[in-house]
Amino acid sequence: MRNRRDRPIIEAFLERYRELTHVVWDQVRWPEDDERTEAAIDCLASGTIEGHPLRLAIEHTELETYPQQLRDAAWFAWTRPLEQALRNKWPMWHVGVCLPYEPGAAWRKETSRSIREWLEANLERLPETSPGVEVEIEGLSSPVRISKRESDHGGVFFSRTAPAGVPDSTALDDRMRQALQHKYDQLNQYQQGENVVTVLLLENRDIALINPSIWYLAFFRATRDNSFPALTQVWLADTWEGLTDRFTGFNCFRANQDLMDRANPENFWFGPRYDNYWQKQRVT
Repeated sequence: MRNRRDRPIIEAFLERYRELTHVVWDQVRWPEDDERTEAAIDCLASGTIEGHPLRLAIEHTELETYPQQLRDAAWFAWTRPLEQALRNKWPMWHVGVCLPYEPGAAWRKETSRSIREWLEANLERLPETSPGVEVEIEGLSSPVRISKRESDHGGVFFSRTAPAGVPDSTALDDRMRQALQHKYDQLNQYQQGENVVTVLLLENRDIALINPSIWYLAFFRATRDNSFPALTQVWLADTWEGLTDRFTGFNCFRANQDLMDRANPENFWFGPRYDNYWQKQRVT
């Protein structure tokens, strides 16, 4: 069985789909659990809408804003235990720790210890300043920006700088095209089935550097020459994982226009009705 971190996202999608369409789900299957092959689809959901049968064949895949972005996200996740450990250390201050982006950087136990020791030794005398000051911390190859301000909701909060040149329009178009192709064969085998809707669920874990409109522009450009006809519906899942909670939001990139209008905020202008608008757009 392959990595199952996608299952909660698919389950959240099915619930959102129920809210939008009033479908009554009768059965949800995970063929990968039974077939255990690369060709097995992620999820098959069967139900009815106003008495009419519906089957969703769902595949999940992940988008990357830049090369190795998912690796960097995993690296940055190691800041969460340190945030948790220091959550009540300075309840009167909001402390920001901005780490530099370093390709291929690795998080080690010594990194957490060095940052914690520096804060415990220096934070009291650090001036309160919103932009922060750059400091050298033993064990880190580049300066770290530390900020401190009074707050009723204190804590230590980590962030990191963005890579240079991100987002890049051409690169995003290419990554979107690769994502659409990646699970195409699995969905294509279901596309001709009776009452079957094929769904590609694109997961974006980089909500800090990119938003649904930028990804939709990449989708619009990637599908001009190849429409990927076996993909009946395409959805974006924005996900974020905090210390104690998880956020998942869904936007629809392809479906009938009525469903897209219900799924997306009014000012997003996604779908063929707005093609003239998107032809004039570019990433800035």
